[in-house]
Amino acid sequence: MGGWFNKEINSTADLQGLRMRIPGLGGKVMERLGVTVQVLPGGEIFECWSSGCQRYPGSTGSG
Repeated sequence: MGGWFNKEINSTADLQGLRMRIPGLGGKVMERLGVTVQVLPGGEIFECWSSGCQRYPGSTGSG
């Protein structure tokens, strides 16, 4: 798994409160590490990007 973050991730403590869209097992693992997991149904991705993801608090329209 990878991603782009506003700050450097050096330890699991850096994951506390981070928001990620990550499904499945990876999402469950990240949730246990303190990440706030947001699952976005595949059929709603384009709608979310178009609207700025207002239906998903904490999300941005950047992807």
